[in-house]
Amino acid sequence: MRGKTIGSNRGVIVAGVIVLALVAAACGDDDSDEPAPAAPTTAPTTTADSDAPAATEDSEAVSEAVEDCGPLEMAFPFDMQVPDPAIFYQSDGLNVTRGAYEGLLRYKPNTDLPEIEPLLASSYDISDDGLVYTFQIREGVKFHDGTDLTAQDVVRSFERRVGVDAGPAYMLWDVASYETPDDYTLIITLNQPDSAFIHYMAAPYGPGIVSPEAVEANEVDGDLAQAWIATNSAGTGPYYISSFEPGEYELTRFDDYWGEAPYVPACFSPIHIRVIPDFTTQMLELENGGLDIMIHGVTKNDLPRFQDAGFEVFQHTGINFVVMHLNTHDGPFTDPAIRAAVPQAIDREFIVEQVYGDLAKVATTLFPQGMLPPGKGLFEPGHNPQALTDAVAAGGWEDATIDLAFTTDNPNNQQVAGLVAAQLTAAGLNTTSRGVTQPETFEYPTTPDIRPDALILPATPDAAHAFTWSDLFYRPGGGLSYFSPEVCSEGDQFSFDGLRVVGDEAVAEVYAQASEAYAECGAFVPLADVIETVVARPGMTGFEHRYDDLSALRIASLRDG
Repeated sequence: MRGKTIGSNRGVIVAGVIVLALVAAACGDDDSDEPAPAAPTTAPTTTADSDAPAATEDSEAVSEAVEDCGPLEMAFPFDMQVPDPAIFYQSDGLNVTRGAYEGLLRYKPNTDLPEIEPLLASSYDISDDGLVYTFQIREGVKFHDGTDLTAQDVVRSFERRVGVDAGPAYMLWDVASYETPDDYTLIITLNQPDSAFIHYMAAPYGPGIVSPEAVEANEVDGDLAQAWIATNSAGTGPYYISSFEPGEYELTRFDDYWGEAPYVPACFSPIHIRVIPDFTTQMLELENGGLDIMIHGVTKNDLPRFQDAGFEVFQHTGINFVVMHLNTHDGPFTDPAIRAAVPQAIDREFIVEQVYGDLAKVATTLFPQGMLPPGKGLFEPGHNPQALTDAVAAGGWEDATIDLAFTTDNPNNQQVAGLVAAQLTAAGLNTTSRGVTQPETFEYPTTPDIRPDALILPATPDAAHAFTWSDLFYRPGGGLSYFSPEVCSEGDQFSFDGLRVVGDEAVAEVYAQASEAYAECGAFVPLADVIETVVARPGMTGFEHRYDDLSALRIASLRDG
């Protein structure tokens, strides 16, 4: 289902993005003694106190051609991480980072399945052996500091990403060499085939290109300008970061932006973003005009009142995957019989209908929708609560109580966890549920003592490739492998094998086997593929969602009527 905008008098068509906040190494602290954010200049930025750019002939032409929609008010449910594309690894903040930075490729907006298309690269080619990637770099692109983009700048930006060595750096670990035979040709050779590499180039957490001149001008003690980029931007995107303070951020239109349809310049400016943790408060502000748009957080029960009032509703397909992760190191989930019986005790169809209605469908594999061909790697446990009742009795788990956590970043999570807890308890496995914040869950991979027995949350992988899900969430030691289960080694091996296979069909076959192996080990229970809804003030148009963006739109594409 492609993304569509609907008014209050039309049938609902749904869309989805999900909140996945990922862990990454922070680049230092964000204390108030950081330099104030700099607006872009028409020469390389040298300090954080630079003035806003003087109008050039090019920027005046762009300003005349682009409609000015005025300011836009948005909200995030939590403070975002630093907006450095070499570090940033969360969800809602993608509205900031993908507004300020661009990669070589992108996922085509509003598609049913992931499709890759050019962005800062005007074209690309992959060798038959999957080792050599040739990109033609788009000409006429300017960074926010006024310098021109070249192939050499892309190389230096990639090298900075590896040098910063935060969470997203792994996407470039297989690179053996870079060549730039001219200013607009980039040849990347890999050490070994990497079937996910082209997806990394399009992914929301993929390498956003940063001005090397701005990095050099603002580097302090070899920090690769991390302290400066923590509150500023040095990208090529349609916006630059004009203010970045705890709880409040601002983006301003970059008048020298290179884009033309379909990469249109920004209309709304400035974009003012506040942190409002409570979605009910966000909805009240949207109704009262304090906010212009909610990217996510409007539930199926709240949606009708916005439709009836004439608000715009945009719903789109994405990789929004709700999974229950089981802690296999302690308690009942150490028992393979319990793990095998738990999915049978959960009525997933009932839960999806009660919580999401038409805004989700029951998950069918151990990977998010769109990653496997239809009918491959299916997860079909059936519904048989008696199996769990028998397993509890056989294992002597009658007195155990499961601590089931859910993340509070989405109002649906509590409902899902409550229904799961009730169904497990009814089948004989006593279960209680409680809310935790996303930052709390980031500690689970490395702090076993604070882990619950199970965790339910929606998430999205780094890219629309199965490896980026299993390596992050399933593999022991993965950045968000919350419980690092050591009982799924067969699935982990298939996941790695698929990375080295060449050819889409062969890759899909390996990950179908991985899905079946992960289902067999029982450490994960896929619940739903969620379609999430954007609600905006009446008259707003131009909604664009890229397949793997998390709780984010291309804000620059929005128009006022």
